[in-house]
Amino acid sequence: MTEWIHDLTLYFPLKMTHSKISISEEGVLLNPVLHDAKLLGVLTFESKKTLVIAQLGSGEIKGLWLIGVERLNATNFYTGNIILDCTVESGPRADCDQAFKDLGLAQDKGAQAYLELLRVRIRRSELKVVTINPSYGCEFCALCREIESWDVEGDKTGLLGSIQQAARLAPA
Repeated sequence: MTEWIHDLTLYFPLKMTHSKISISEEGVLLNPVLHDAKLLGVLTFESKKTLVIAQLGSGEIKGLWLIGVERLNATNFYTGNIILDCTVESGPRADCDQAFKDLGLAQDKGAQAYLELLRVRIRRSELKVVTINPSYGCEFCALCREIESWDVEGDKTGLLGSIQQAARLAPA
């Protein structure tokens, strides 16, 4: 499948090979392992897709595609954002109240009907709560339909490879 992603004046065909992620029973993302990775950036697209880009301790660049993003909140993005862990929750065990707080929705008293609709969709596993908990820096939470891993080998655009090369060549 070919999609066209555009950002200002940059246009390129996007042919991607995604791989499924692995999640523990507690909801911690196991594959790819993001513990102690650097959160490099978050790209959002009009197609309700978001690409989260991280650099592992090995220097390898990994991407997480969030598909069908309905809500997203990223705060405290600094130089050197270090990931403690990433969790993916849905179904009856998902902590909706914490997700609404992380998304900045908990204080909106006028949106109770909307929050209840989101709660039902999370409990039915129609939406996933993706949370990046930091050791330092960016706190990230999103509601999306799907999440997939993307790596340099599966990147036919060269985007992740270019980021990896730039990270290697960056001045110290």
